[in-house]
Amino acid sequence: MQPLTVKIRIFPEQPDVLHQPGKEYIRVVKQLTEQGDQLGAFPQVTTKDVETILPAAVCNQAIRDAKSVFRKIKKPGVRPILKKPVYFVNNQNYSISENTIAFPIVVDGKTKETAFRATTTRRDRELLENAKFGLMRVVEKSGKWYAQFR
Repeated sequence: MQPLTVKIRIFPEQPDVLHQPGKEYIRVVKQLTEQGDQLGAFPQVTTKDVETILPAAVCNQAIRDAKSVFRKIKKPGVRPILKKPVYFVNNQNYSISENTIAFPIVVDGKTKETAFRATTTRRDRELLENAKFGLMRVVEKSGKWYAQFR
């Protein structure tokens, strides 16, 4: 069966709450990929080794993504350009209800599961009811925020 991507619009009261972690996620991936490029092999790192404000679960996902980006590099010194702020949350760290989506973000230096208002269609709810949860991706498109589930 082909995986489907479900896209749900979310409405953060303060968009900076999502913008800043998205930029931080990209910064961590770029930094780790650059370290691997300089060393010639991807470094053995844990969340403790990475200086970031991201929650540990999200930081682990950033480390996995950086490894993946590093493996895709064919020529030394040539790295893909990552610009678009994005925030990935694995399946154990988010929850979806009728009109909210909650996932961990850092607020005032502490990781908290924060709920955001969301609009879901009946089709989206039916797909998510019977689905096996995977990675959630939070992106901004044209000033609107979306949570994408695969």
